[in-house]
Amino acid sequence: MNKVRIIFAIQLLLLLSACNSQYQVIFNGNTLYDPTLGSADVHVEDPDLQGCINFALLQQNLQSATQLMVLSCPTGDIITLAGIEQLSQLRFLNISNNRISRLNGLERLSNLSGLSLPNNAIDDIGPLLKSKSLLSVNLQDNDDIPCDQLNRLEQTLGDKLTSPENCES
Repeated sequence: MNKVRIIFAIQLLLLLSACNSQYQVIFNGNTLYDPTLGSADVHVEDPDLQGCINFALLQQNLQSATQLMVLSCPTGDIITLAGIEQLSQLRFLNISNNRISRLNGLERLSNLSGLSLPNNAIDDIGPLLKSKSLLSVNLQDNDDIPCDQLNRLEQTLGDKLTSPENCES
């Protein structure tokens, strides 16, 4: 009987969502409907990254994702950064403790000065070598990065680079 009530309640909520009302529906602590989520003007490939962007917009009370200057998405199960180049004003990005292997798109963020990437699966930092704005980078616990790439980034950043303990020869 409880399942029938839950299904009925969800159907009713979906029907009501067709109205133009602004309300949020939460069930057992989980947001089922929030008209402000998903309204980002930027859409990236990874749903976890998109959720983080949407949440940052709410937290920072911004109307446009292109206004984001700081984005922190630690432990978000993010796999890809595809589309992140749309965040044109981004200055600092924390994507620690995710599952990111490629950093494509970061080289197009001309304002990005700080980057925190510890505990990912990064195996190529080529895009970071192309960035002219980076001032500090944390790559701790990403032991699959080629040593030659780390050495080149260290020449640029000096002690503002936190390298992994090991690198790939």
